[in-house]
Amino acid sequence: MQQYKQTSLIYSALFIGQLLFAVLVVWMITTGKAANATEGYRSYTFEQLPLIIALTGLTGAFLMNRLRTTQGAGLENIGRVLQHYHTTVILRSAILEGCNLIVLTLALLHGNLLYLIYFGLGMAGFLYFRPSPEGLAKEYGLTRQQEAELKRIVGEK
Repeated sequence: MQQYKQTSLIYSALFIGQLLFAVLVVWMITTGKAANATEGYRSYTFEQLPLIIALTGLTGAFLMNRLRTTQGAGLENIGRVLQHYHTTVILRSAILEGCNLIVLTLALLHGNLLYLIYFGLGMAGFLYFRPSPEGLAKEYGLTRQQEAELKRIVGEK
């Protein structure tokens, strides 16, 4: 089954894409190529927006993961478990990536490198939810037999 390899590939592509966009944002800000869309405008709420977005993304991904893994815990067929896990990884990654890209866009618009702290927070969450056979087994409460079949599928010894 290529399902698990596909899941890891999608996750890796999303991760690398975010990092590349972050490098572009840093380059644009440090070279002065970023437009400052809010020059002269200061608002406490607006300055806290990247933090709010990062925390919302982390919370949303955590809740989505909890809901999905609870729903999928009763599946007995390892193929169905892998399909469910694949969708779970995509959903939680999309939530975090969307929030991370919004934070990077705000950093670019404001020319503020400090917003990258919130991007780092989001990336830490993204790494926390990295797909792994061990994580899948733990989150879905796989039996020993299902774990053995999973290891055989993903090519572990």
